[in-house]
Amino acid sequence: MLKKIVSVLLCTIWLSACSDGNNYANPIESTPDAVPPALTIPDDLSIEAIGVTTPAILGSATAIDLVDGSVTVTNDAPASFPVGITLVTYSATDLAGNIATATQKVTITDTTAPTLSIPADITLSSADGSPVSGAIGTASATDLVDGTVSVTNDAPALFPIGITTVTYQAVDSAGNIATDTQVITVVYANPPASAAIPSLTLVATKGFQFDWTDVSDATFYRLLENPDGLSGFSQLGGDIASSTQTITELVPLYQRLNAEYILQSCNPVGCTDSSPILISSNLLNSIGEIFTNNADTGDRFGTSIALSSDGSTLAIGAPREDSSTTGINSTSNNSALQSGAVYIFIKNELNWTQQAYIKANNTDTEDYFGIAISLSSDGNTLAVGAYLEDSNAIGVNNNALDNTATDSGAAYVFSRSGTTWEQQAYLKASNTDVNDYFGESISLSGDGATLAVGARRESSNATGINGNEADNSLSESGAAYLFKLDNGNWVQEAYLKASNTDLEDRFGTVSLSEDGSTLAVGAYRERSGASGVNGDQSSNAEKYSGAAYIFIHNGVAWTQQAYLKASSPDSYDYFGFHLTLSGDSNTLAIGAYNNDSSDTGINANEIDNGASNSGAAYVFTRSGTVWTQQVFLKASNTDASDLFGWSLSLSYNGDLLAIGAQEEDSNAVAFNGNEADNSTSNAGAAYVFSRDAAGSWTQKAYVKNTLNTTGRLGYSVRFSSDGNTLAIGAERQTGGGRTLLY
Repeated sequence: MLKKIVSVLLCTIWLSACSDGNNYANPIESTPDAVPPALTIPDDLSIEAIGVTTPAILGSATAIDLVDGSVTVTNDAPASFPVGITLVTYSATDLAGNIATATQKVTITDTTAPTLSIPADITLSSADGSPVSGAIGTASATDLVDGTVSVTNDAPALFPIGITTVTYQAVDSAGNIATDTQVITVVYANPPASAAIPSLTLVATKGFQFDWTDVSDATFYRLLENPDGLSGFSQLGGDIASSTQTITELVPLYQRLNAEYILQSCNPVGCTDSSPILISSNLLNSIGEIFTNNADTGDRFGTSIALSSDGSTLAIGAPREDSSTTGINSTSNNSALQSGAVYIFIKNELNWTQQAYIKANNTDTEDYFGIAISLSSDGNTLAVGAYLEDSNAIGVNNNALDNTATDSGAAYVFSRSGTTWEQQAYLKASNTDVNDYFGESISLSGDGATLAVGARRESSNATGINGNEADNSLSESGAAYLFKLDNGNWVQEAYLKASNTDLEDRFGTVSLSEDGSTLAVGAYRERSGASGVNGDQSSNAEKYSGAAYIFIHNGVAWTQQAYLKASSPDSYDYFGFHLTLSGDSNTLAIGAYNNDSSDTGINANEIDNGASNSGAAYVFTRSGTVWTQQVFLKASNTDASDLFGWSLSLSYNGDLLAIGAQEEDSNAVAFNGNEADNSTSNAGAAYVFSRDAAGSWTQKAYVKNTLNTTGRLGYSVRFSSDGNTLAIGAERQTGGGRTLLY
């Protein structure tokens, strides 16, 4: 059988004539070999160029022939390949001359950008700020395929002051792009050749406006200030961009009476100073005036003033305003004489606008709502006293409409959310009684959560803290009440009486520290002849000489810390009628507006009573728990009946003190005018004193109205915490009263 198979194969191979089943052989007939070899070649290639030509490893090709077996393969591949497509042809030929061919595609790609070399960053200088030319160096580029490649850049012919970025570009024949950047910095060779020349315009309120034209070689400006002409110049605010050309600075006017200003024109090399601008005028046009759109003669707008810590919210009381309306921003009318109102103003950049017109929710004739006001530090809580309000209610938020307790008095708390005000609480004493005058004095802590209310004509005979309120056997002895905000509700925390309660002492002028833990209370008709701190309280030798009391809260309860008297008490001086405690609680200023000393200035003669009711003020300081009198102050132009000390206000740290003298008579205007010409009766004035680090006091400014008028400027005074805003009320000024900003 095997033989048969072999025979068949041989027949097939040699094409012999064979016949199945025959055992004999036919003669062999030969057939030519016409089949080419079977050729196998490598796959197509794609290679990144590494030069003008690029070698390539093509791979191995093979060929098999049916007759000849393995056959040699050749190709026409070059030694290396140019960029682009090259077809490599492979050939295999057998012994019979049959040829097999195939092609392999070899692609050489060029996606590599040229190598670009650019000059280093350089700095050029300009003598006057004009654009400059300069050699910036030469760039070059090489390419793997193209060799040297040309380079272009976008450099301008002239480079301006500042930074210019030059972009270089090289493009090879394949379109591959290389880019790089060089920074050219042009700086001034010198400071500006000349300075811009500023002009000064006085802007209400409290503004100095500087205007100038740019100088070409300045890139920015600086405003320098010498606030008092003595301290030297320092930069005011930050650098001012060129092309600004106008800047307005709000300043405390009373501290800038001798100020000097320089405008520096600057570039990165340095600055050139303008000539100094001297504040030589009386600054009249910088004084701001606040008034209302519903003012009426006799409203007494400016009787009371309160400022937020930053001076951006201003509350002004008009206790004789006549509208019968209630609530916030109602339409006013004159149907409830002397019911009273409070106005809220806010500062928006350079301008003041009225935000709210506030009335009580139980407006009534002769309530005098607004006789006393106080703001929290952020300006969002307002307390208002209405010392002649008549309801017989007791405590918090009770019936306000039963007017059977004539002149008992009330207090109100309002709160602001965003721009909206609403009444938060209606407060009455825990022992409401006729003629107590609860709310005649009022003071809020900085956080608005502690409120002191004075009732100078309350009549109980109690002494100390939380005594018997019901025994009214000491008429007009006076009391103070402390309220606390507890979980959104106001509650009375303490009922305070003097340690030496007596008839007609009128204890109840109140001033709280910012943290609400120290309270000063004045009793301007207290009678003891004691002097200084913690003297004999029992000797009633100086009628109505007056006293002050310090109370502290130790975290648990209130206690009396000190009993203060003038260093030279005298009958009818009314020491303690008004007082003010610094925000940090360590400085207390006390007015004695009926003091009679005729001397002037700092630590003057206290016992020369040659100027009746000229007035004085005293400053006390605390170290630890010990209070001492630091200074005795008189006006620089002491005169009879000026009532210097009628109003007082301290800055937060106690280093600035404003004192009002509402019946001072000079005809001066603005600042530091002629004090001696008393031709404008009851014009009023205010005086600003400052304390240095050593504790020495000096009078800094003598402050008057913007015009000669019987306005009683100084009826009220109020500093912002930082002392940068001073508001002074002129409650008798024509038009219903004014408040002026200095």
